[in-house]
Amino acid sequence: MDVPIPDGEAEYFAECNYMWKDAVEETKKHQAHVMVIVINHNNDSIECASLFSKVASSCLKAENALGIYTSGTVFQPQFYNAVADILKKGALPIPDWTYIGLGQDEKGNSAYTYGLDAFGKMEIEILNSKHSLEELRDFLFYVCEYVIKNDMYFRDGETISFASDQQLKITKSKAVRVEGESIKINY
Repeated sequence: MDVPIPDGEAEYFAECNYMWKDAVEETKKHQAHVMVIVINHNNDSIECASLFSKVASSCLKAENALGIYTSGTVFQPQFYNAVADILKKGALPIPDWTYIGLGQDEKGNSAYTYGLDAFGKMEIEILNSKHSLEELRDFLFYVCEYVIKNDMYFRDGETISFASDQQLKITKSKAVRVEGESIKINY
């Protein structure tokens, strides 16, 4: 389309990208946009997301590509393409598919996912944690990969553990950082 994304939407979501210092300034430069849509006809969300990543990565190799607006933020082309390249090794490009938002307040550190809904899953939040923002981000990427790869669903009241000495309680309730309801992991 030969017009920018309307209503400053891309610039607004570029503000969320803590991994790209100049995201907003670069996004403001965009003059046009390409829409990439992959329809999941065979109910294989991983195959569908992989195809999307391959097509999007090809588009981002264009000389004038400034970024990609997906999964609740605007990613730098080099970052998105580097992550998408792991598909060649049989790995899942979770950071391209699921954005991990981070926040801090007087109660502690928080993190949330944006993008799990594309896989038919509820978004996940960790609230008021004592863990560092980096630990929360890495933990949620690991959880997202586990959920997507194994087609997992969490239920209210269950626990999850990734170590023998760990039992993390799961609750389902109104979301704090995303819309609707979310899964909360007490981490």
